[in-house]
Amino acid sequence: MIKGAFRLLIGLFGALSLVQASRLWLSPHIAAGVLGVTDLNGTGLATIRADLGGLFTAIGLLMLFGAVRNSRAALTSALVVVASAFAGRIFAAVHDGVTSPQYPPLAIEAITLTLLVFGRQFASKS
Repeated sequence: MIKGAFRLLIGLFGALSLVQASRLWLSPHIAAGVLGVTDLNGTGLATIRADLGGLFTAIGLLMLFGAVRNSRAALTSALVVVASAFAGRIFAAVHDGVTSPQYPPLAIEAITLTLLVFGRQFASKS
């Protein structure tokens, strides 16, 4: 029951990550504004699509694959990617200070990491 709940939540978070990736690809200027990235030229929009869109796509696909196939390897891969992003966010918070707009992404990444850590423990080793 618990294992199934974690797999379901991981799959949901993976699907939401793919939704965010599609927003970054299709409307990068809007999605970037929501993420706090402003004043983008053509190169900046391409970077948003490529880097952020690619990041969200990788996370989403790995989480969905890990949830559907109960794959520890896929969940570990997603965990490494999300942990890397979270580490960058923590570094920015320490270096630049934390403002209230930074709380939601920090919380989402912390929740995602927690889901992946526990989901990985429940997943099969193959």
